Amino acid sequence: MIKSALEEDIVVIEVVLPSLHQKIDELREKVREYISEGHRKFVLHILGGNRFTSFDIGVLISVYANIKKAGGDVAMWPSSGRSYNLLY
Repeated sequence: MIKSALEEDIVVIEVVLPSLHQKIDELREKVREYISEGHRKFVLHILGGNRFTSFDIGVLISVYANIKKAGGDVAMWPSSGRSYNLLY
């Protein structure tokens, strides 16, 4: 299960690697639900991310693009230095 929380007006979604490939549909649906409720500010908190696959990166880019297409803002909050270096 993908955890999410609403912190003031920001949606924080925990993305756990390496199991992202098993939860892609749940992640996309959760983002769609929040967007349909009018939320536009998101933080993707990436956990367990010492290793990204090209699939993981593709999923994150897809989610990022969907949020931006809906007029939203998204930030990625990596939990490790290696993840941070890859994303930024």
